Amino acid sequence: NQAFYMIWIGFNDYQYNRKTTRPSRIVKSIINAMNDLLAVGAMNFLVFNQAPLQVFPYYRFMNQQTFYTEQTSLFNTQFR
Repeated sequence: NQAFYMIWIGFNDYQYNRKTTRPSRIVKSIINAMNDLLAVGAMNFLVFNQAPLQVFPYYRFMNQQTFYTEQTSLFNTQFR
């Protein structure tokens, strides 16, 4: 399989579920999805870290930069 899979997901989980406070759940979901792709023969992945949520206008409007800075850091640390 010569396909190349680019994965850049995670930050929308905070937008659509404002009660999300555990990046480990999001990381687990992403890993499960990648395992599903591996099971059907996917081999080449490029996985991006979560973008810094605190700089996006949507999240800045909420005035919770500290919370989203911490969430981004936890997510990126746990996803390694």
